[in-house]
Amino acid sequence: MPIFLKNPEELFKFNAFLQKIMQLAQTMKLNLAEQKIDHLAIRVNEIDDAKKWLRLLVANGTVISQNHVNGRPIYLIKLNFPINCFENKVSVIELPFPKKYHPVTGWEHLEIVMPFFEQESISDWTRRILKTYGWQENPYLKVKCSQPQVEGEQKVNPTIAVTFRNSTQNHCCIKVHPYSIESIIHL
Repeated sequence: MPIFLKNPEELFKFNAFLQKIMQLAQTMKLNLAEQKIDHLAIRVNEIDDAKKWLRLLVANGTVISQNHVNGRPIYLIKLNFPINCFENKVSVIELPFPKKYHPVTGWEHLEIVMPFFEQESISDWTRRILKTYGWQENPYLKVKCSQPQVEGEQKVNPTIAVTFRNSTQNHCCIKVHPYSIESIIHL
């Protein structure tokens, strides 16, 4: 377990995040233990908080990518010791530096890999995932499909982001991609 999760306050916040993610996954009819969880992400509103988190994460791992996505720096840190998360061992943490204000900060989302089928286009992949799980038909869910622009990356990694439509109680998000983040950054 990373050192920062041995702090009781941080462990409490992380466990609260996992409970919220589980609520969202249940509404999405998604069994997280059967999925490949690729990485977790933290959101902050202040540069000083981002720098603090970066120091904590680097003390427990190594920066594997520092890139600009949609005009802001995003760090990927590979932890020395993975975090157990829904029967997955997750080693990568995404730390976006602030760009806009988020009403809730801290642990914010996790990302899952659901690979392309052979000869499947991005449109085909998106349609298949959305049809399989019916997320767009669920009145409690908000679905956003995108293709973030990342400087220096050759592979397109489309995103399906799912949150609760009314996110006042649960701000967490589950994102789905066809590729792992480490394959995208060519490790």
